[in-house]
Amino acid sequence: MRLIILTLTLLLSLRLSATELILIAHQNNTNKLEQHSLIQLYLNKTSTFADGSAAVIFHSARDSEQHQQFCLSLLNLTAAQYQSYWSRLIFTGAAARPHFVLDDTEMLKNITTNKSAIGYISAQTIPKDVRVIGYLTKGKWQSVP
Repeated sequence: MRLIILTLTLLLSLRLSATELILIAHQNNTNKLEQHSLIQLYLNKTSTFADGSAAVIFHSARDSEQHQQFCLSLLNLTAAQYQSYWSRLIFTGAAARPHFVLDDTEMLKNITTNKSAIGYISAQTIPKDVRVIGYLTKGKWQSVP
């Protein structure tokens, strides 16, 4: 039984590590968004960009590979740990519920229509009318100059 669980865990981690993500923002958002500032936003340590404007963060669906990979690669948390973290924030009144979208099309729609929005899409999706902030490839952050 242990061998089966270990094998399934390994296969899932290999599948997740293959997921590449593009972090995106509204095309008119000129704030410098580095890895540290993204982590601060997604952990609700700050709710504003460097220029003081409000930030609205979007996530892929909770059960999606993209969300799982995003949590692991950028936040160094499993999706379950991230959910638990946010549940505590919501319960204590420290934050409102995060915004989740069903797919990349909905993500792009939200990002293009809201100047304060940031999110992530699959690298296989062509980003249209958005600003590419950086990439999460093989579990590592790479910003766009």
